[in-house]
Amino acid sequence: MLNNKKNLFQRVRIAMVAIVTIMSVGGAFAMKVPHHKASVSWGVVSTDANFYHVTAASTGDCLQGAKACIVTSTVMPDSQGRIPKSEATVQQNGTFTPNN
Repeated sequence: MLNNKKNLFQRVRIAMVAIVTIMSVGGAFAMKVPHHKASVSWGVVSTDANFYHVTAASTGDCLQGAKACIVTSTVMPDSQGRIPKSEATVQQNGTFTPNN
């Protein structure tokens, strides 16, 4: 009888370890940050040393010019509407003019 109880406890322990392992692996996959986020286009209203001040690209047009007009980035603008230049790619040069 002692052998049967020991065998049962071993099986229960193995089952519990398996359940915890499966839950851990599932949780790790659920918490992973997406690797391939889609880039979003932004109209550049102004620039400073390290940031583009942006707005939605659909709210304006690009006129001829040499500075950045449309940039794409996988990061969203901060509360002040800025995207770091290191996180953005210039797609079109010109002067961004918002539609009125």
